[in-house]
Amino acid sequence: MSPYTAATLAMKGHVFCVGTLAQCLRRWNRLPGQNKAEAYLKMGRDGVPPTILRGEQIAELANNPKLIRG
Repeated sequence: MSPYTAATLAMKGHVFCVGTLAQCLRRWNRLPGQNKAEAYLKMGRDGVPPTILRGEQIAELANNPKLIRG
């Protein structure tokens, strides 16, 4: 997985970040706890079914320094 993968960090009714995986993970790290619980991370390109991650899955990626530095 590349830190430059296209990603969107959002929750129902609100988009926090549209950009690279690294940008969205850095933004997720700054979210309040309640927003982290409701947020999801969507990754993928046009024409390919997106990968959607939530909660602990996002936290695991957000703790990976190689993905944050992108």
